[in-house]
Amino acid sequence: MRIAAIILALGLSLTAAAQEATPSSPDYSRDRLRQILAANEEPERERGIEFLPGAILFRALGMRYQFNAFAAPLPGSVRKTTGFDVDPFALTGTEIAQTSRTWVSRSAVSSELRRIQRTERDRAKIRVTQ
Repeated sequence: MRIAAIILALGLSLTAAAQEATPSSPDYSRDRLRQILAANEEPERERGIEFLPGAILFRALGMRYQFNAFAAPLPGSVRKTTGFDVDPFALTGTEIAQTSRTWVSRSAVSSELRRIQRTERDRAKIRVTQ
């Protein structure tokens, strides 16, 4: 009970002290309002590169270019000219789940490709006769 009385007295004294310090009234004079609302007369200098959230804007050769970082393809998500399938697990480092049948068929396909390359290499040799 004694602690509660001390806390109550302390709280009342703090509120009384806060009420004594009255804030000054806001300045609504004409000069102050003109200073606050005046437009900045100097034009902004155009910067060459601007960094926006998720994008980079830059100006060159009289044009504005924008690079959107979120639209960039992730590694392994674009099919390239190599003819390999897209690997959706390239970023995580996990392998694509395969059955033994898949491994056998891939092995057969790769051996067939090697055979074709070998025969094409033999055909492509240039023979010069005099």
